Amino acid sequence: MQIAVNTRLLQKKNLDGIGQFSVEILKRLCVNMAAQQFLFIFDRKEEQDYIFCPNVQYMRVPPPTRHPLLIKTWFNYAIPLSVRLKKADIFFSPDGFLSPNLNIPQIPVVHDLNFLHYPQAFPEVYKKLFLDYFVKNLLKADHIITVSNFSKNDIVNSLQIPAEKITVAYNGRSDAYRPLQEEEKNNVRKRYTQGKPYFIFIGTLIPRKNIARLLQAFDKFKTTYQTEHKLLIVGNKRWWDTEMEEAFINMLHHKSVVFTGYLPQNQMPYILGAAECLLFVPLFEGFGIPLVDAMAANVPIISSNTSAMPEVVGKAALLVNPLDIDAIVAAMCEIITEKTQCQHLIQAGNRQLKLFSWDNSAQIIAKLLQSYN
Repeated sequence: MQIAVNTRLLQKKNLDGIGQFSVEILKRLCVNMAAQQFLFIFDRKEEQDYIFCPNVQYMRVPPPTRHPLLIKTWFNYAIPLSVRLKKADIFFSPDGFLSPNLNIPQIPVVHDLNFLHYPQAFPEVYKKLFLDYFVKNLLKADHIITVSNFSKNDIVNSLQIPAEKITVAYNGRSDAYRPLQEEEKNNVRKRYTQGKPYFIFIGTLIPRKNIARLLQAFDKFKTTYQTEHKLLIVGNKRWWDTEMEEAFINMLHHKSVVFTGYLPQNQMPYILGAAECLLFVPLFEGFGIPLVDAMAANVPIISSNTSAMPEVVGKAALLVNPLDIDAIVAAMCEIITEKTQCQHLIQAGNRQLKLFSWDNSAQIIAKLLQSYN
């Protein structure tokens, strides 16, 4: 069996959560399914580090998918051409996009349906892409993989897709994340925050991530408690909007906010591991990989009480209403004053981590793909 794979998000300099999922799952699938052939289809120059095993062929097929029109072109024409040329038997798409012009089984990974619940957060052209093109093709999927039970139920309820057509495979724990020694923490703090303790947010800066309220809460926290803490925001300003900009401009303590932009994956265990707390309060998440990374690094968590986040963190986080700035501020105060509570959160995180294994999830997906052989 030859499995064609959409690998357009395997971009080393811009690897988001879906890209991380793709890397971790694909490198294990290639080993677990050594008797099968994989065809990785890139939309731009391939990254040789992602050609994981000898049973992987790869193709670079333009156009680069940098705009909704080009995304449609790629899946409508480039993908079918490649699949037919190589006579692939199945199409696996880790970012959920499918082609309307394939007559072989198609298996997407749907990480969440945030575009259905927060369409206003998307530019108009992307809103149409997801609400029309993405959903229309998704309904033709032979089977769907998703990353949480919350997302599975959301797909069932929102799109009326039968539950038996959906399999849950959690995101996993990365071995790169571990508790840091104090010297390591101090070195990181000297580099990013002049040696000061800091809260950290990790994620692409889009409206759904609730960045405006995050900034407002941090500003109120600083004003109320007069601490030396800083806020590190790690991620690309993909759809930085006027609400975020106004929240930042109106801060009294904007000089205590550090925007790092996107950071290479090898730096992330250090910048997260040295944090006082992961401050992660999006409006909606299908999973939330930084939550698992923080648990692995023994970093306490403040998390939203919505969507998949309570499922992921269990008892390992202070859960807050992401719309309630005062609740976020109170949780931040609890983190810096209640050290016993922080230890309880860390211990709960160590127990919760047992749920998240890339090996287990790769085995679930391999079994599903092999059922089409």
